[in-house]
Amino acid sequence: MKTVIAHESTRVIPDYLKTLENCPQTVKEIVKYNEEHAEVELPEALLLSTINNSRTDAESEKAKSDPRAIALDNALETALKQYSIDAIIALMYSPITTIAACSSGPIRTVPLGPLNINGRLFGLGIIARPGEEATVLKVMSAFEATFPARSLPSLLNRGGSYL
Repeated sequence: MKTVIAHESTRVIPDYLKTLENCPQTVKEIVKYNEEHAEVELPEALLLSTINNSRTDAESEKAKSDPRAIALDNALETALKQYSIDAIIALMYSPITTIAACSSGPIRTVPLGPLNINGRLFGLGIIARPGEEATVLKVMSAFEATFPARSLPSLLNRGGSYL
């Protein structure tokens, strides 16, 4: 899926950037900005893969031919069976969102809090088999019962917490 996203982004991102004013107008300009402002921006792996994309339309179409089967059978189901688990927990800045989207598995986010470097929020994604929303909610409940409350991001902080 990563190669499909990178390939399709070569067309979509430049078209979108044309609609904006006073901002970078190419993917290379965005990457350069992010590198120059690394203290407040996260690395842009997708953008870098877009710049380096060499896939043809035909290769991209072949890769998307059956993403649900690929994600469900080869990724999600394999991991759940191999480790005898009911859910997978991973950082949201990972392929977990793509796997959830392609497999039709339920995914929910548990916030971890703001990054110290720039205050941007991040969290964990919890995914289960399609139709097993209750499993995801049980994992979320266990997480909330086990770990302490997180601080609100500075822009939202009113002296409270998420809980």
